[in-house]
Amino acid sequence: MYYDPIMFTCTEGIDGEEHMIATYYMRAEMPVEAVKFAQAIAAEQATGTWLNVPFETPEVRKKHSAKVVGIYEVPAYDRELPKNLEYRDFIIKIAFPNVNIGNNFPMIFTALIGNISAGRIKLVDIEFSKKYLEHFKGPQFGIDGLRKYLDIPERPLTLAMIKPDVGWTPKQGGIMAYDAFAGGIDIVKDDE
Repeated sequence: MYYDPIMFTCTEGIDGEEHMIATYYMRAEMPVEAVKFAQAIAAEQATGTWLNVPFETPEVRKKHSAKVVGIYEVPAYDRELPKNLEYRDFIIKIAFPNVNIGNNFPMIFTALIGNISAGRIKLVDIEFSKKYLEHFKGPQFGIDGLRKYLDIPERPLTLAMIKPDVGWTPKQGGIMAYDAFAGGIDIVKDDE
């Protein structure tokens, strides 16, 4: 197994203000190479390569590589694996440099899960630094702003999705939205 020391450290080995930490749950059939799998996920989701390519200098790798900061087996077997074990479960924590993602919320999900082509892996948590979160001011209106904008201070707000979710023109969408509003709906959204 190839081990890339640039891609492994402990949480104390990264600048917490300059990284977000993604926590994944992974289930793997036996035999398992969790370290190799974690390294592959980190490479694929950050620099996008696990091979040496032109222009991927040591400086680029140091600045932009994701780093595996934890691999934990659950349950943790103390001494030996049970006989006839068919699969093993792991929690994998990977630190991603904020500089790779920028201040773009959809890009967070693209970077953390968008290119993973393995089964049985799930993103279960993201830890953001306070510095990173300062770029996001919250919803444009929030519930109070929506109530004020719609002039509905008390009662529950209603929302409807336009169906079908594809295949209609803006004019057709306007007609469907108008019909929903005429029927008493407060907010209309498309389904996708």
